[in-house]
Amino acid sequence: MEENNLKETIQEMLETSKSKNITLEEIYQFTKTIYSPEIAKQMDTIIEKLVQENKLEPLKNAKKNLIGTPLKYRIVKPKKDYIEVKQEIMKLHNKINIQYYLKHPEEYEEDRDEILKINNFITLENKEPILTVNERSYQIWKDEKKLKQQENILKKLGIDFKELNCYETYEPFFYFENNKYEKKNKKILIIENRDTFWTFKEITKQYQNFYLVIYGEGKKILNSFKYIENFNVKNDAEILYFGDIDYEGINIYVSLLQKYRDYRILPYVVAYHRMIELENNPNKIRKRQNRREDYIEVFLNYFDTEDRKKLRNMFENNFYIPQEILNYEEVEKIV
Repeated sequence: MEENNLKETIQEMLETSKSKNITLEEIYQFTKTIYSPEIAKQMDTIIEKLVQENKLEPLKNAKKNLIGTPLKYRIVKPKKDYIEVKQEIMKLHNKINIQYYLKHPEEYEEDRDEILKINNFITLENKEPILTVNERSYQIWKDEKKLKQQENILKKLGIDFKELNCYETYEPFFYFENNKYEKKNKKILIIENRDTFWTFKEITKQYQNFYLVIYGEGKKILNSFKYIENFNVKNDAEILYFGDIDYEGINIYVSLLQKYRDYRILPYVVAYHRMIELENNPNKIRKRQNRREDYIEVFLNYFDTEDRKKLRNMFENNFYIPQEILNYEEVEKIV
């Protein structure tokens, strides 16, 4: 291959490549060039020209072949003129914050199709009814999942679902609402497991000790807890969490605590204390669980010195106690 043709082929490769770096071996493979001393000198000359033209840059500490040609390079992309792109960005609806994309026009090009669909919807300014996020998504994209996938773009545009006249829905949790609860401050209990939920539900019917008993269904509560907004629960309401004494149970509690910081969510210490009292010979954890030392420390801080010592010993030896140890008779003793 003639030198000029070979150079043009390499330039085409560099312009279309999505990689940041390229090796000499890859250049040989792309150009289908068979190595020979003569070809090596020709290739060295072409690459040197590309380096001088600021299209290639040898990587620092890159090894060299026998004639001194570096074996690895950074592809230098030409700086693009984004004047037309920025002009288009400035024409977006005034409800959209354009500052981010003015600073990152290359990202605008990547997100352009989605941004224009969002912009077109806002620009309509018609009195669209309030829809769910998935309903609005289907209306805009003919894809009910698309809008949730564009939350990062919405954030960059400085808008939220309200601007699109839609709202998120949450998977509801299963619960028992005690309509006979008379105390001013609502007391709520979240139960990790099903059987214990049913036990506390029956106890609550008799003793009226909780306004709401929620079945957490393990990790599901981390998302379904949002449904609490439907019960007019104030942020200072006492919300107690009760699960197994094991790593998973603690992980669920601390994750819930961190995700919903506006609520006062506490471990149900009285119930945990009774579990420790009842079980003097706990079993080993039977399946692998994610042990988070930082989460364990958060959990232990709610207990007195004696219980903390017992719990720490349990965790150090991989013991656990399921909450089912508290049957109806035992729950009656702590409510």
